[in-house]
Amino acid sequence: MCSDQNHITGSISNHLENGQNDPICVAVTIDINDISDGALKVLKQIKPFWPINNVQFKIFTNGTTNKLIGCCIPKHNNNDEIPLGGEDNLNRYEVILIRIYGKNTEVLIDRQKEVENFKSLHRYGFAPKLLATFNNGLAYEYTDGKPLSKSDVYDEQIWRKIAQRMAEMHRDIDCVPLNEPVLWKKINKFFDLIPTKYSNPVTQQRREELLPPIHEIRAEFNRLYAVVSKIKSPVVFAHNDLLLGNILYDTSAEIVTFIDYEYADYNFQAFEIGNHFTEFAGMTDIDYTLYPPKEYQLDWLREYLTHYHKHDSSVVTDEYVHQLYADVNKFALVAHFFWLIWGHIQAEHSEIDYDFLEFASLRYNEYLAKRDAFLSL
Repeated sequence: MCSDQNHITGSISNHLENGQNDPICVAVTIDINDISDGALKVLKQIKPFWPINNVQFKIFTNGTTNKLIGCCIPKHNNNDEIPLGGEDNLNRYEVILIRIYGKNTEVLIDRQKEVENFKSLHRYGFAPKLLATFNNGLAYEYTDGKPLSKSDVYDEQIWRKIAQRMAEMHRDIDCVPLNEPVLWKKINKFFDLIPTKYSNPVTQQRREELLPPIHEIRAEFNRLYAVVSKIKSPVVFAHNDLLLGNILYDTSAEIVTFIDYEYADYNFQAFEIGNHFTEFAGMTDIDYTLYPPKEYQLDWLREYLTHYHKHDSSVVTDEYVHQLYADVNKFALVAHFFWLIWGHIQAEHSEIDYDFLEFASLRYNEYLAKRDAFLSL
């Protein structure tokens, strides 16, 4: 992670200012079994005046890719220890977040590009400040807010702010013709990373029980690609992973923030939105009946387009909204493919306690259930 490379192709890199936004590079590898020791070594570099003995740790999430912890000290210097408690109490603390990468996630994620995206998005006002990189993770400023629940995305006050924030991100970060969408290249790369045979025989057996052979899945994807690749969706700078846990809502400030930029890149506008809609089902107790109905989507898309086009009502016509609706749902099918392939790879490499093959199976079955209806739109 500690590298002298500061280059990223595309116009987003032009927004950086000669290294002034560069994080500190700390030559530390944090042991997942002794997080506090490694975290303190990183903190000593980025917060040398913190009273290290007073630091409290809070695990925010174990995630399906990484582990995220908060390093917290009371904002007011006194001898009274403030109970850490839940997120509602964190406004009494100064908090630094430390994200530790999951094992072998570099096969899926370009970590150097993630760092450059993080810095650039901060410059544009879409991300907190990145404070440090270390050998197997990042340290950055804390952002107020709670991850969304499955019901939050149906709260009109919240979903309108999500649509607005996404539109601002897609609109305000310039995209030039040279910025090719990452989607097809990434999916082909993921297909190539699927093991021909899993190293764990139990995993191999489970894969055979839950899913058809890879050559059948690839053939199905090729049929989908033949249709969806013809869609003329605009290319934007996209987050590409707007699941519920990557969207924070600050109730007091009524602000939505997107976090975690591992998959951020130039991509199709309709994929970003369709992928977000598939995530309404959640990552635990997955429930695809929560995929948003047409009426909800049309309202959401109109809100998005209104902000994307800076409230130019002459542009945002009913025909435009309905066309985006059709494109979004077709790209939602691609999103299912993207993550079911990802699940195959994680099943081989990840040490996180999550059933990646069941996840892949649920994604594939949902794709099959919705395929004909969505492709007919």
